[in-house]
Amino acid sequence: MCLHRCEDLSREEFPDYRLNKHGPYSMENASKMRAIRYVQDPTISTPMNEALRSSRGMVTEFDCVAEV
Repeated sequence: MCLHRCEDLSREEFPDYRLNKHGPYSMENASKMRAIRYVQDPTISTPMNEALRSSRGMVTEFDCVAEV
């Protein structure tokens, strides 16, 4: 699952939201689905990531990728 930061959250606020609000909620749902694990991988903005995003025609970048 790929997460986009809500427009009302700054880039500085997003990690706190992801770890303290979205993460616990997702863990609760993951356990209901009998998921073995839940991992959040924040993205890193680099020139290479920007080049890949634009070459693939992606309008917005992802702020986090979650694995269930």
